[in-house]
Amino acid sequence: MAEVLGFTIAPAGAAGAAVRPQHPRVSGGMPVIAPWSAARPAQLSTQRGDTDDAMAAGTTLAYLRQTVVNLSRSALRRRILGLKLLSKPMPDMASAEEGAYDLLERDQLIKAMRGLQRRQREVLVLRYFADMTEAQVAETLGISLGSVKAYGSRGIAALRVAMEAPA
Repeated sequence: MAEVLGFTIAPAGAAGAAVRPQHPRVSGGMPVIAPWSAARPAQLSTQRGDTDDAMAAGTTLAYLRQTVVNLSRSALRRRILGLKLLSKPMPDMASAEEGAYDLLERDQLIKAMRGLQRRQREVLVLRYFADMTEAQVAETLGISLGSVKAYGSRGIAALRVAMEAPA
């Protein structure tokens, strides 16, 4: 019988299994699988030659590779679980206080718009609230493009003064 990498190989004519694993056993009869000690590969090289060294290195590399894969999977599982357990951020919504300020500003803007000349008010409403171009505003009101620019400019200046003035 010959032993190769922890297996006993019986001769071809021998009774029983041709290959039997040779593992140390603990009380209870279960085999113990332990990594090879540092001295074991040196013994292999002196007894069996280069092919056995290559097989031992291949087995060690396979063990190392599987360990790295398993540790990577565990780390990814922990990371994914951590992401699932994170609290969700609150949606970007205006607070009630901001809503109240917006209402006050809108009321102040409407009041300031009422204080403008009729043409200034028409130009600003069509240009900024109806989102028309200057040419479209000129065509709608039946005035020239230069008049639209002049009424718009003067209207914005008057609104700026009215909005900055204390109420």
